Amino acid sequence: MISSSASFLWMCNAGDSLAFLHPVSSMGSVWSLTGKDRWSTISAEALYASHGALACLSPTGGLWLIDPTSLVASDVPLPDTHPAVCVAQRPETLWLLSASGDLWIRGDVSSSYVTGTHWQRFDLTQISDVHLRHVSLGMEVAWAVDTQGAVYMRQGSLSPPHPNACPRPGCRAVTEEGKVYERHGVALPSNYIGSSWHNLLGTLASVSVSVDGELWGLTQCGELCRHHSLHSLKWRLSALSLCAPCDSSAYHNSNNESRPGGGHITQH
Repeated sequence: MISSSASFLWMCNAGDSLAFLHPVSSMGSVWSLTGKDRWSTISAEALYASHGALACLSPTGGLWLIDPTSLVASDVPLPDTHPAVCVAQRPETLWLLSASGDLWIRGDVSSSYVTGTHWQRFDLTQISDVHLRHVSLGMEVAWAVDTQGAVYMRQGSLSPPHPNACPRPGCRAVTEEGKVYERHGVALPSNYIGSSWHNLLGTLASVSVSVDGELWGLTQCGELCRHHSLHSLKWRLSALSLCAPCDSSAYHNSNNESRPGGGHITQH
């Protein structure tokens, strides 16, 4: 028999007077697939406090927004006939880089209307002699890389900051072999670089992190997956276990208190 509470998981064998309990504490992690669709790029940086959407590019360069709760995908019309090669997000901000090298910003994106209404071309006259291949957004800065590997920075506010959209400090990286690492010990402003790397289970092509610190990724086949924490399964004998089995009437007391229960068990 198994039962759970907010802090412990209880188990005892049938006809046995001994009970074992397991304190619920986080230990380890696992990736779970969220669908069968294939994607080439993922951006989770706009997710915060139940707002925002995942932005994904299809293998053909189409732009789709995915609700992180229902996992329903909605396509967003592209600004021109060229396929998209990169998408970058921050809360209530979405930038798109097309195969032609043009950079576009989605207008009227908000927490209540994540798809926005129109596209506005970003003025690249200052670097008109280069062809961009990648773009990434920070809180107050935009980064870009051209086809020759040169890095460009544009400083300035991307959109009005949201009070719940302050990102958690941290860093994740994916090696050429697909190994995923998380940087430990990062704390602002005392320790920007952290102290050590921790290898996460699984092999992925890319990862993206939400403002709340939730980790999303794409497998080598382009499948969307989500990172979850696991719980330890080390049992110990309960100090209250040496008691005789009771009948069903013992569950009803004078205070009409309900039986403990609820919760769920995940097999891994």
